[in-house]
Amino acid sequence: MNVQPHELPHIFLKPGELCVSEKPARVTTILGSCIAITMFDAAQGVAAICHAVHPCCRHQATCADACRKQLAYVPCVIPRMITLLRDFDVAAAGLEIKLFGGAAILTAEDDTGSGHSIGRRNVTVALDALHGLGLRLKIVESGGQYGRKLIFDTATGDVWVRPLLGGLEAIRQRDRKLLQDASLNRGKTPIIMAYDLNPAGIQPPRNSASAKI
Repeated sequence: MNVQPHELPHIFLKPGELCVSEKPARVTTILGSCIAITMFDAAQGVAAICHAVHPCCRHQATCADACRKQLAYVPCVIPRMITLLRDFDVAAAGLEIKLFGGAAILTAEDDTGSGHSIGRRNVTVALDALHGLGLRLKIVESGGQYGRKLIFDTATGDVWVRPLLGGLEAIRQRDRKLLQDASLNRGKTPIIMAYDLNPAGIQPPRNSASAKI
């Protein structure tokens, strides 16, 4: 039985979360400097999406599958996605992969002294991790100095992207809090702050249309 779009279950993906589904659903998330990676296997009808916050984990060398904070870190969550998809008999080589986000709204001077934005580093690390696994991206929609609202259709792999052109400071403050929480809680279960679906102050202008990618 076909499920109409308005009847699909809706999931709001918070920072540091990962969703893997073999059932039709609409997954929404809000990105600033964070990134989202979507993976879709048409043959098996299985999809995955992550919302990664930070470009590096200082304990990655000793990381294990049981680590409860790995979903917040770009180089940790990507292999985890592949592992979970294999449980659904998904072959990595057949995945349709897309990457979004990584806005240049926070610098990383407090982390590495490099001065590069957190968003840029998130994207670079994700590209390196995917390349290291022999995976190819179909689409990269990243950078800029604005937020993004994503809607991911797990039944088709389609992604709708709406730029959030207003309220940059509100997004910056939220991302800064996320990164501070990640730094202060190393070795513990991380504090994951959820973005509201439509936070006050970052509403897109009426002429800011969504585009299917």
